[in-house]
Amino acid sequence: MNLVFDGHNDVLLRLWRSRNEGRNPVAEFRNGTSAGHIDAPRAKRGGLAGGLCAIYIPSPHDFNLREPDVNGHYSTPLDPPLERIPSLD
Repeated sequence: MNLVFDGHNDVLLRLWRSRNEGRNPVAEFRNGTSAGHIDAPRAKRGGLAGGLCAIYIPSPHDFNLREPDVNGHYSTPLDPPLERIPSLD
């Protein structure tokens, strides 16, 4: 079997959401579930040798996302920049 390295997976976000929804993320990962793309049984069957987990933190704020402009660019409002402070010398 050829081994696979997954360069971007969202398993941590799925496990975090599972816990927030009152489920047991460790049991779901260990035993397998129909949700998501990766769990231990499927990783073993598919020859997953390793991977990098994407780090994404959902925002508690609702953003007013606009449709892309004619060039396909999104306009997403940003918070004001943080105040600059001197570096430690």
